[in-house]
Amino acid sequence: MTTRSKIHLSILTLAATLLLSFKASAQTEISGGGDFFNVDEDVQINLDFDHRQELENGWQYVVEADFYTSYADSDKRQQSLYTNWKLNKDINEKTYVLAVFQTDADKFRDYSLRTVAGVGYGYKVFKNDKWKISTESSVAYLDAMDKEVILRSSLWVAYKATPNLTLTNKVLHENSDAYYLRVETELNYAINDKFSIGIANEYTYDYEKESILMFNFSITL
Repeated sequence: MTTRSKIHLSILTLAATLLLSFKASAQTEISGGGDFFNVDEDVQINLDFDHRQELENGWQYVVEADFYTSYADSDKRQQSLYTNWKLNKDINEKTYVLAVFQTDADKFRDYSLRTVAGVGYGYKVFKNDKWKISTESSVAYLDAMDKEVILRSSLWVAYKATPNLTLTNKVLHENSDAYYLRVETELNYAINDKFSIGIANEYTYDYEKESILMFNFSITL
C-alpha cells in the first residue's frame, strides 16, 4: 500500500467513525479555531474531533483527530492530520488494558505518514471532584522513516478549577530512534453544557520542534 493510499484510508476510516458516532449515545466534542500568534502567517485553521464511547462489561473506545493547515501569501506552509484510535478494557477500578492505532500525516515532513500500532496497560492514578490523573505504557510497532518496535508512555492530567473552567494536559513520549514527543495543553471555559471557548497549544518534537497556539470554540454533542 502506498503512502497516499494509507492517508486516504485513514481519512475514510475517520469519516466512517464520525457518522457512527453521531448515532451513538456517547460523549462527542468538535472544536475549531486558529493560530493567532504567528503574525507572519496569513491564514491558520485547526479542526479537532474527540469521541468517547462507554460500552458494556468495562469496554471503552476513544477516537481523536486533529487537522491543522496554514497559508502565507496564498502558499501552503503547513498541513498535518493526526488521528488516534484506542480501545480500553477495565480490569478493575484502577487498571485497564488497551490497544492503540495512531497515524500522523505531515505533508512537509521527509516521510509523509507515521503509523503506530500497539498494546499496553493503563493506570488511573487519582480522581476526585477537581483532579483526574492517569498514565499509560505500551509496546508498539512503528512504521515511519524506518520500521521498529518501540515503547510508548503517556500521562493525562485534568484539573477543574471551577465548575466552568478546566485545564487539561496530555503528554505522549515514544523512545523511537527518531525522538518523538507530543504535548497537548487546553484551557476551556464552558458557557453551558454544550458550548465552550478556550485556548489550546500543541507542541510536537519530531523531525522539528513546533508549537502551535490556537483559540478554539468547542461544541459537545
